[in-house]
Amino acid sequence: MTSALSTNCLSRSGSRNNGSPPRLTCLDLFCGCGGFTLGMERAGFHTLAAIDNNPEAIAVFRHNFPHIPHVLEKDLTRFRPEELDEILQGECVDVIVGGPPCQGFSNARRRDGSNHGPRVKEDARRYLYQEFLAYVAYFRPRIFVMENVLGIKTAAGGEFYTRLQTEARQLGYRVHGDEVCAWHYGVPQKRVRQLIIGTRRELPVFTTRRFMPPTHVDVAQVSNLPYRRLPAGQRAMTTKALQSRKVGGLETRETADWKSALRSGSLPAPGG
Repeated sequence: MTSALSTNCLSRSGSRNNGSPPRLTCLDLFCGCGGFTLGMERAGFHTLAAIDNNPEAIAVFRHNFPHIPHVLEKDLTRFRPEELDEILQGECVDVIVGGPPCQGFSNARRRDGSNHGPRVKEDARRYLYQEFLAYVAYFRPRIFVMENVLGIKTAAGGEFYTRLQTEARQLGYRVHGDEVCAWHYGVPQKRVRQLIIGTRRELPVFTTRRFMPPTHVDVAQVSNLPYRRLPAGQRAMTTKALQSRKVGGLETRETADWKSALRSGSLPAPGG
């Protein structure tokens, strides 16, 4: 296998087009409907291609990102990186992201066996990380980021988590795992995900703590902050208003608006 970096890739030593700085590019493998791509594009990356074998996911992706030139419904066990390189005509790839299927690692799996313990069941999907690494080996991105469930660290006794990191290091990357809490970045979900991040050895190590500090904190971290006190008249009016706006024990939209106004301090003065 010949790397695109050593043959076709345009030089990154200077500008590419009339003195303008080179754009940062990425590939999204096992792209689904495009969550990773959305984040990368918001961060300023240009997505060269996205690949998944699920036709419904690809249809949604194309609807969400009509500007991305190559959204491919392909089986990554058969579609080789050399074929993609031909489509991309030697474009440099700065970052590869992707989330191989998680079913082979999930702690929730119970019905047809388990991913952990004595009922562990062989699952070919656990080996799909190797297809991801095949693209890393070929395109030699500066950084790769693989996302999965926390169970990848313990499934089959941690075998695949260890193998993934070992094989990536053999490709010339420094690899580490980061657990990311979605709510620490403003996502209203109590969801924790495992990132496996690889950085080429000649580059500074990328870590979420260094480059992606949380934007939000846990409630426990702010539990000692003082409460905001409202004037007695406004407090009584607010309590009465909230109580009168409950229907069948559920809050109406109006109630939610009142609570939002209360938190922001924008309620009208009593009698206003």
